[in-house]
Amino acid sequence: MARTRPRPEVMRAIDDGFTQLFAIARRHGYRARLDHSNYTVFIARADRNKDSSGAYSPDIALSAAQYAGSVYDQGGFVYAAGMVLAFQPCAFIIAEHERDWQRISNVVRYEGEHLVLYHNDRARYQATADHSQGGGHPILQ
Repeated sequence: MARTRPRPEVMRAIDDGFTQLFAIARRHGYRARLDHSNYTVFIARADRNKDSSGAYSPDIALSAAQYAGSVYDQGGFVYAAGMVLAFQPCAFIIAEHERDWQRISNVVRYEGEHLVLYHNDRARYQATADHSQGGGHPILQ
C-alpha cells in the first residue's frame, strides 16, 4: 500500500530486502513467515528527507514512547526508517524514497527481522524488539 504508485525500482528493492531476509532466516533454521505473500508493506510520505548531518535519509516521525529522553528523542518524537505495525498479518511501514534503493532493501530486511523473530524465536524477539536499550540492525547475520 502506498500514497502513490511505487516506482519499479522501489518494488524491486522491497523484493530484494525480503529475499535477503528469508535467506538469512533459513540459515538460522527459521521456517515460519518466509514468503513474500506473508507481508504487507505500507509506504508513507517521509516526514524528513535528510538527517541531522544533511545526508539523504527519508524517515517517518513517530511518538518517542519508550525512546523518550534517549538520544533518539527529538522533542517527543523520533525519526525512523520503518516500524512494525502488526504481527498477524505481518505488516510494517517505511518512508517513501526518491533514490537509494539499497536503503529500502535494508529497511525491509531490518523491519522484517522483527517479524521473523516474532514468529520463529520469541525469546530473541523479546530481547531485540526495542532499540531504546541499545542494539540495532542487522539482528540476523
